[in-house]
Amino acid sequence: MIRLPPPGPAAPLRAADAAAGDLDWIHALTARAEMGAFIPVDPASRLADFMADPAREVLVWAPRGAPEGFAILIRDAANGRVEVQRAALDAPGRGAGRAFLDAVLDRGFADPDCAKVYLDVAADNPRAIRAYERAGMTREGLMRAHWRRRGGDRADLILFGMLRAEWTALRGAGAKG
Repeated sequence: MIRLPPPGPAAPLRAADAAAGDLDWIHALTARAEMGAFIPVDPASRLADFMADPAREVLVWAPRGAPEGFAILIRDAANGRVEVQRAALDAPGRGAGRAFLDAVLDRGFADPDCAKVYLDVAADNPRAIRAYERAGMTREGLMRAHWRRRGGDRADLILFGMLRAEWTALRGAGAKG
């Protein structure tokens, strides 16, 4: 488990030991009814399996000490890309999305061989879509009726991506790359 502080020169990304309740916290967050239309729910045991997978990183964003967001990254070293498999904030809509996404993107691009970070989002999740666009990600395509939600209906997913050159341009001289 990786803890993500806010990005920036005063608070670089760093690895830290997971707090005992992080997996239960992530599970509880994704199990909330309001999350059901936008993110799968995984039991803590499956999240533990994700942590054991060397290609995955389970990230917790805790800018004030307590968890406020999480993301699961899948690294595809052979192709030089990182998928943001899951990402959620505890209290969306309060202005923390950009700092959270910056931390997730910075973590994805921390590997100098990573050429691209990408994700998908439910097409009917305008808050997340706006956040990804504001973070500088590019809308790359649409997968129609691609994901079966908890209630059984199918959702279209929009693909978003960011290339290393775009990330470097957004971060300026402080970006590694």
